[in-house]
Formats: sequence, structure tokens, C-alpha cells
Amino acid sequence: MPIRLNTDGTVLWTPSILFQTSCDINVKYYPFDQQVCSITLETMFALPADSGEKISLAVTILLGYILFLSILSSEMPQTSLEVSVLAVYISLKFGR
Repeated sequence: MPIRLNTDGTVLWTPSILFQTSCDINVKYYPFDQQVCSITLETMFALPADSGEKISLAVTILLGYILFLSILSSEMPQTSLEVSVLAVYISLKFGR
């Protein structure tokens, strides 16, 4: 999931998930009508920009990622002539 964190604390999230929505349609004044639908998306990690918790959360995620890659690399065969496809996939998937 690509997320961009800017230096001013704003976060740009471009989800790679397709959301299907629907709303009621009133065709009383068709074709001169206007349809308005509202969509609300929420996320769990909404922290204020001036909060020190954002830095703590980022460091915790980074340390968890480093630990995960360390465990993954220790479980991979050391004598292989080529890099495992699983290791490349996970590195590319989580390294974005």
C-alpha cells in the first residue's frame, strides 16, 4: 500500500484497492438532475502532525520490518546459487 508522508505531516494514501459504492438515485428531474453521494473512509493510524507518537510509530514499524527481514534471511538456504523468489518478492512488496 503506497503511502507518502510529507515533511509538514500530511499523508497521501493512494489505495490499490477497488472500492465499490452505491447510492440512491432520484430521477424525478432527469436529465436536469444532480446526484450527490458522500463516501467516508477512515484509517486507524490517524495521529496529529505535531504528536511525537508518529515518530514512535514509524520507528516501531521500521524495527519490526528489520526484524522480519532478519528472520527471513536466516531461514533461507545459504548455499544456493540464486536468490529465492520468495525473498525477492517480500523485499519488493514490503520495501516500497
